[in-house]
Amino acid sequence: MNGCLRAALAAILLGLPALAPAGAIPFGEYRLLREGMDEAEILMRVGPPDWVSASGGPWGVDRRTWYYIPDGSYSGDWLTRIIFGHDGVVIRLERTPAWR
Repeated sequence: MNGCLRAALAAILLGLPALAPAGAIPFGEYRLLREGMDEAEILMRVGPPDWVSASGGPWGVDRRTWYYIPDGSYSGDWLTRIIFGHDGVVIRLERTPAWR
């Protein structure tokens, strides 16, 4: 899939209202995520995030962070943060226990 098609798919999927919270990402799916993946690849693997934040610099958005927040129904849930660079490519994956 070329970059323009992936960007269009990501824009479409992120523009749709979420019908239900994304929730925690199961470990089996999380372990398939990698630095270097783009937004469309993440959307296809784990779906849209619960929350998105962006931080900017003098020339626009430097990075965007997607949050997958567990609903608390399982005590082993993990909060997942996927951080994208300005080019929409994953630069860091973070996972922490949600209920400490």
